[in-house]
Amino acid sequence: MAERAANEPARIDKNLLTAALDGCVEDVQHFLRQGAQIHTFDSSGSTPLHCASRNGHLDVVRFLVSRRAQVERGDNNGGTPLHIASDNGHLDVFKYLISKRAQIDKHDKDDMTALLFASAKGHLDVVQYLVGQSAQVEGSNNKGITPLHIASINGRLDVVQYLVRQGAQVQRVDNFDQTPLFTASVKGHVDVVQFLVSQGAQVNRARVHHAQVERGDKGGKTPLHDASMCGRLDVVKYLIDKGAQTGTCDNVGQTPLYYASMCGQLETVQYLVGQAGAQFERGNNDGETPRLVAFRKGHLDVVRYLKREQAQRKAASPEVFCFHFDFEMPLGEDVQKNDPVSVHQLEVKLDQIDMVDLNVKDSSGVEFAFHEKNARELEGCHLGGGSFGEVFKAVHKVHGDVAVKLAKPGKGDQLKMYQKEARKHGLSLTCDYIVAIKGFVKCEEDTCRCGLLGIVTQYMENGSLWDFRISEWQHSPDLWPLTNRMVYQISCGMHFLHSKNIIHRDLKLENVLVDGDLHVKIADLGLATNLQTSFGDRCWGTDSHKPPEAFRTDLPNSTKVVTPKYDVYRC
Repeated sequence: MAERAANEPARIDKNLLTAALDGCVEDVQHFLRQGAQIHTFDSSGSTPLHCASRNGHLDVVRFLVSRRAQVERGDNNGGTPLHIASDNGHLDVFKYLISKRAQIDKHDKDDMTALLFASAKGHLDVVQYLVGQSAQVEGSNNKGITPLHIASINGRLDVVQYLVRQGAQVQRVDNFDQTPLFTASVKGHVDVVQFLVSQGAQVNRARVHHAQVERGDKGGKTPLHDASMCGRLDVVKYLIDKGAQTGTCDNVGQTPLYYASMCGQLETVQYLVGQAGAQFERGNNDGETPRLVAFRKGHLDVVRYLKREQAQRKAASPEVFCFHFDFEMPLGEDVQKNDPVSVHQLEVKLDQIDMVDLNVKDSSGVEFAFHEKNARELEGCHLGGGSFGEVFKAVHKVHGDVAVKLAKPGKGDQLKMYQKEARKHGLSLTCDYIVAIKGFVKCEEDTCRCGLLGIVTQYMENGSLWDFRISEWQHSPDLWPLTNRMVYQISCGMHFLHSKNIIHRDLKLENVLVDGDLHVKIADLGLATNLQTSFGDRCWGTDSHKPPEAFRTDLPNSTKVVTPKYDVYRC
């Protein structure tokens, strides 16, 4: 009995809260007469006045206020009955609380005001009344979010239109430099986007009351970036129609297509590439392309589409180049100047590439005659090097982008070594897994006397597999399909060489190159030798990759022969 008596006040208080929520004035009066506390509250901190305001029971609200219920009392989150009424759109309750001196611009613990609540929920009548009562149209919370921001992100077009007519600035940014256009674009509210943009203003100019589609946030992203990332295709189409640029990069070099690919938004990717002409081969500041990030994130449908699109564009663009022949190049037949010449018609022998036919480009695209000095001075031209030479990127008049491997000076056997490698690289004409060689080059300038010589090979955009592994795979456990494919391609390349009785002898990640399509090819055949050749006391190659028998001193040289096992061990 004593326990029941102790629990009786709590039960009565709970009944009062329920009665206020249900809107029964008689029950509210009854429980107050039974001793219920008018300021009692539930686990969320809501009082009977909060409960009545939430469900719009004006008569209960009037009665509770007449019994001195606290109009400004907040719940656990600092929300007052006025906040609750505005959030739920109960204009009559809202007006009554205002008449009882409830504060219009009071903030709760989330820094939300009554106007922000009403704007978020789209209660236009409450918004209009608040503005009429001098609520701050441009008032923001601690994140810089204004009523126009929050109405835009929730797609409340009528509220957005009203706020703009009342002076809300469409170019107002929050703490992240995002305008209402950003928030509407993220959520895909195309009608709000259209209203914010299509006010007769020049969309690429920052003017009050007219949204600017190319304005970036603190990260450099534009509304098109955000819409593409979230797959808001209608918004993407509209923004592009109004002048948004698909090639605009954020602060880390990422385009809208990159974000769409990263998030697996296939339809958006298809539109950006197929209709808007986005450059799908363009990488970010780290060189990661849309196709690569899609693969890394496991969006194989996007990967397949971008691969097909790339193949179709290559097929639609014949490998034909028009140029002036200002040098002698024996082709077996006379070629008229200015004639379009197909690459497949040019049988350039390995000793027919002249250094004057090679150029290097600076960052602005200006071309210079190729020379080691020029190549070293220009950013991005030096690709790397090894014990036998340095590799540079250049442009050939016929072959386009190429890699030029120059011998290090002071090594008398370099010419012979490079000629040997060039001859062996000729096998790549019949194998897709060996880096193709384009020719042999040396400097013959009488005034230079530098003695430079080297080979010109296919340019592999993503560099060595070693560098690619470090930069792209270190934190990407979802790349196993790509890894398996690369292992298969390396195996195919080695099988081809072994079928020609050729042993690579220096197979390692540094000598496997990755092209723009993430296919791998074997390079650096300078140490390759014929099958069953004895390596005697000298075993070329990297020590850490040599098989154990290469270090044995107790075997006669005649028994120390190179076999395919040499390459298998190095794999």
